[in-house]
Amino acid sequence: MTMIRLSGSQLHAARVLAGLSLDDLADRAKLCRHSIRKWETSSDAVPGAMYPHLCRVVDILEAEGVIFTDVGVHLARPGGVTLHSLRHTHASMWIAAGVDLLTVSRRLGHASPSGTLEVYGHLVHGADDRAAQIMEAAFG
Repeated sequence: MTMIRLSGSQLHAARVLAGLSLDDLADRAKLCRHSIRKWETSSDAVPGAMYPHLCRVVDILEAEGVIFTDVGVHLARPGGVTLHSLRHTHASMWIAAGVDLLTVSRRLGHASPSGTLEVYGHLVHGADDRAAQIMEAAFG
């Protein structure tokens, strides 16, 4: 196990990410919920006598896919799926279904459609053909 500095808020975030209630985690670690709650709400160092107990809690959280790093805590997802990659998938599916880039941009919360066009423009196919068909129908 890599040694990192662990704050109470990171421990709380890890428990929530893992989907464990305070009681669930306490039961699995064979600890009282009061100890875990105290660690989550404290900025004090953990007393040496409690260190092995905290290690059990961290081991359980890591087994649930939580990853602790020096910059925070996050949940590992199968196959490298992240929230950001799901966001890209979502946008790509909208574009493939024919949703216009302005709407996609607004749904993603982008500051302007130009950023959306830069990232997803390569996914827009057939727009030129469609424009030609519209003009053909209007004047043809």
